[in-house]
This record gives sequence, C-alpha cells and structure tokens, in this order.
Amino acid sequence: MTQGPRGKAELPFHLRRYLANYNNVPVGHFSVLTEMTLTLIAPLEVMGYTLLESLWPDISEGRMFAGWLRLEHGIEPNDLPTYQHVFEDGRRAVFARAYPEFLLADFRRHVREVWMPKRATAYFKDRDPKALAYLPRLLPTPMAQTSERKRAG
Repeated sequence: MTQGPRGKAELPFHLRRYLANYNNVPVGHFSVLTEMTLTLIAPLEVMGYTLLESLWPDISEGRMFAGWLRLEHGIEPNDLPTYQHVFEDGRRAVFARAYPEFLLADFRRHVREVWMPKRATAYFKDRDPKALAYLPRLLPTPMAQTSERKRAG
C-alpha cells in the first residue's frame, strides 16, 4: 500500500527564525544567530532535540562574545554594524550586531571553547534540563582540543 503525498513539515521555531533573518545580515558579515544555528541549534535537531521557543542561546553567547572582544581585542561591539532582526509576528524592533567576517574563526572558537564548555550546561539546566543529555555530543573532547591547538600553533 502506498501513502499519499504528505504535507510539508513545519520547521522548528529557531530554524524558521534563522531563515527569516539570513538575508538581513550585511555582506561580509555574520550573525550570532546564523553561527549558533550551525553549531548548536541544527545539530541538536539532528540528534532529536528541538530547542524551546523560550530559549535564546544566541543572545547568551552574543553577550559573552561581545565582552570577550572588548577585553581580548579592544574591539567595541557597539561600533559594529547592525541588521534588523525580524520576527514571525511582524515585529522588527531588534537591531542585532553583524560581525565582520575576519572575526568568524574567533567566534567559532569562542562558542566551542568558551560558551559550550563553560556556559551551555548552566544555560540549559535551569531552562530545559532535557537538553543536557544531548550536550556531551556537541562538546569538544579534551583530545580534540589538544590536537586542534597543536595544528593552530
């Protein structure tokens, strides 16, 4: 017996949010949302966990990364360009930072080596403990971190 055509499955909230804002980021820049979708949100989806709509880990990491840029690189994030972040309900009230591409490797390393191991568990523990079971598969192993540092050095 064959099944009839299926309707298009609805994408989870945060993936729709990513798609709605992808084209708003200026050329030559990246957004925290895009990068967090690639490194956290989409991989969690692949593993079977859908991020709750009430969770915004991109804001958590964005704040940490902005502070790190100030302290480590003397870059003032408030001086960077912004893009209009849109919402499904039509609001356009938020202007999010657009980071220049030359900071992309630093950002990805920060997510992997700072936010994920030092903040992710606490972030999810209080907000949705079900996510904790998936985090170990996203965190770099000590062996992988050592190998990567040797390649970079």
